Amino acid sequence: MEPGRHTSLTEEKLKGLVDAYKMGASDCIAADLVCTHPRTIVRWRRRGEKDIENGDNDTVFARFCQLSQKAKAEYDISLISTMEKASHSQWTAAARLLESRRREFSRNSFEIEMLAQEVREIRNKALGIEENKDEDDED
Repeated sequence: MEPGRHTSLTEEKLKGLVDAYKMGASDCIAADLVCTHPRTIVRWRRRGEKDIENGDNDTVFARFCQLSQKAKAEYDISLISTMEKASHSQWTAAARLLESRRREFSRNSFEIEMLAQEVREIRNKALGIEENKDEDDED
């Protein structure tokens, strides 16, 4: 047995955390489920990442890191699948959940429209096309 503190990340907690992530729980909610602090979960994940970097994939921390990452990805994929299959009137809830979980999906339509306008302006300038900004004023 190794000297030092024993971890509070038991197999039971590991299973509870992974199950929670499969249902879309955040670290805070998952931490509440297993009666620990969210910072502890972050420390467990970092320790798992270090163990994996060092080639030690069999530690409870490495397994937590791998299984929690997989569970979160599976949940995200289920949201994407729901969006793909659902009708236009039903996919918005899944889209909002996905936006809250993944920053790369969180651009709102205003930001996208602003980027599109910038691209149009750059394209028009490169092609020598003048934009008519006061098209509505033509009578």
